[in-house]
Amino acid sequence: MIGRRLPLLAFAAFAGFATSALADGAFSGGVPLSTSNNLSIGTNLAAGIDNSAHQNLHSTQTGGGGGIPLVSTNTLVGTNVAAGIGNDAHQKINANQSGAPLVSYDWSGHGPLVTTNVDVGTNVAAGIGNLASQRLNTRQR
Repeated sequence: MIGRRLPLLAFAAFAGFATSALADGAFSGGVPLSTSNNLSIGTNLAAGIDNSAHQNLHSTQTGGGGGIPLVSTNTLVGTNVAAGIGNDAHQKINANQSGAPLVSYDWSGHGPLVTTNVDVGTNVAAGIGNLASQRLNTRQR
């Protein structure tokens, strides 16, 4: 009977130690369960009659700050719209996004376990004689 219970008992002990090491974070020397979320939004709009709108957006997003998070999310949203009659809308976005993704969590603090970098660009010219131009340059690592 003891032979059957031993693997189950060993698994329960392992799970108990692993949970306490992760949950307490810096207090017990475990991994802090933190996240880093960065969001940049640029909206450029020329609407009506014979209007012009120009926008330059420079964004740097880096996971971390006070320490190395377990999960890092960087999101950039650029919206450029020329609507109406004879409008021009021009938008340039330069972004650097980093979180140094690793295959496994680096215990010496070189980067998060999971890094997500997302860029969304929307460029619309609606109406009569409108021009909308958008340039999105992104460096992700």
